[in-house]
Amino acid sequence: MTVTRNQRNLSETSETLPPSTTLLKQAQLLKTSQAIFSKDLAPEEIQFWKNFLQPFGLPEIEYAFENWNRNGRYFPKPAEIKELIESYRESKRPAYRLQAPPMPGGFGKVEILALWGLVNKRVEEFKKSGQPYIPLTDDEITELCQQVAAKRDAA
Repeated sequence: MTVTRNQRNLSETSETLPPSTTLLKQAQLLKTSQAIFSKDLAPEEIQFWKNFLQPFGLPEIEYAFENWNRNGRYFPKPAEIKELIESYRESKRPAYRLQAPPMPGGFGKVEILALWGLVNKRVEEFKKSGQPYIPLTDDEITELCQQVAAKRDAA
């Protein structure tokens, strides 16, 4: 039986990874793309992909590779997988819900814009940290509204 370079590279993918379920699944996804697109990877390239995929969650990686394998025309580049991962994250991000509790005197345009600024600041903090956005709780919304009302009343 003759072993092609492609077959050898496919088997090397799982051998170079530690025996972790997540890493083995990542290796399997990479091997599947290699097979679909007839792509040979050198050991250095396999190591690169292993390091590249490390910070991402398994559901994100599965989504990206399965999507690429269905729709791609060539073996993916890391940037293309990263774009699909970002797309997956965006689809899982909850819609922003901001329902202000009743405030004495109500909120006009200025207060609403100030409130939106506080919420946007929080969203940006999550983006910078790399963590998925966690929606505000009702208590947090009330606290933000009270901050805006206090600034309004102090003016």
